[in-house]
Amino acid sequence: MDIPKELLSKEFLSQFKTEEDVSKFLTNLHARVLEQMLESELDAHLFYEKHSPEGNNSGNSRNGKYSKKIQTHYGESVIEVPRNRQGKFEPTVVPKHQSRGLSIKKLAISLRQRDERFGHRRRDERDLWHNSFYFSYFY
Repeated sequence: MDIPKELLSKEFLSQFKTEEDVSKFLTNLHARVLEQMLESELDAHLFYEKHSPEGNNSGNSRNGKYSKKIQTHYGESVIEVPRNRQGKFEPTVVPKHQSRGLSIKKLAISLRQRDERFGHRRRDERDLWHNSFYFSYFY
């Protein structure tokens, strides 16, 4: 992924005096990116964007946000997680009751390792687990 030139301009970089300043910026940036991803997930869940007239009288709409403390590569952050009136929004970027987001790479690795551990002896159980995991994670 390319880094936008604006982020590497002399004017922008002049605000950083120490490595700690850069770390604080990256922590804040990471949290803001996660919040935007959560907003997009809620848009998809509700089938309309924020402030869109399609949401009027839809029976389910945004219902504020709550603060959540998360652990990231850059340390601890507090993010604002959006919620809906019916309470059925299940974010996947940072799942409920977890302080770390699920990376697809980590998820794939753990599934592969689990398959290798169980081998072919427990194929039916493994397939059942995969199907139930897929259903609960993606639906």
